[in-house]
Order: sequence, then C-alpha cells, then structure tokens
Amino acid sequence: MTTDDGVPTGAGPAPDATIVRPAGDGVVVHVAGEIDLSNAARLAAVLDEALASDPARVEVDLSAVTFLGCAGVDALATARRAAPGPVIVAAPAPVRRLLAIAALAESMPSPYQ
Repeated sequence: MTTDDGVPTGAGPAPDATIVRPAGDGVVVHVAGEIDLSNAARLAAVLDEALASDPARVEVDLSAVTFLGCAGVDALATARRAAPGPVIVAAPAPVRRLLAIAALAESMPSPYQ
C-alpha cells in the first residue's frame, strides 16, 4: 500500500516467512513471495525470532521468493551481523545475483555456490 503520492506505507502484504525447527540444534526459515519495503519488517522479525534461541545454525530458504528488494537484503544483512552463521540454502537465480551484488553471497555461504 502507498500514500497518495506513492510512498510505501509499510502495510503491504506480509511475506510468507515461517520457522521450521528440524532435528538437531538448527532452524530453517522458509520465505516465499515478494519481499520489499512494504513488508521486509516481517522478514526481519522472523529472522530475529529464529536467532533468539541462539541456534547452532540458521538456514534461510529463499527458493519461493519471487522478488527481493533492497529492504529484504537489508533484513538478511542485519541478521548476518547479529549472529554468525545464517546460511542461504536455496534461492532463485535473480535473488542469488542480487545477494552476490550486495556481497552477502560470500558472508552467507550456500551450497549452490
């Protein structure tokens, strides 16, 4: 949603971002849909929740993300600075390219590299 002059209000549809707790001491965050300025705070909140229990490993599955804007990249970068170890485990090619440009591909290693 935007104001009359086109400025995002932050009330856009929330991305589907959920935490799955697999066996062991890691967590997986599955993210789907479009991540942009209007809803990146939801992604940031889910990443914060995933990191709150101090898991040994946080895997971020972006395979169902259809758009990742700069605000989404910022949410991922903030999570990376908050704790060592969030790892991107899957992402479509355009998202991987953006992560490489943002220098997150190196700091958040993934098996597709």
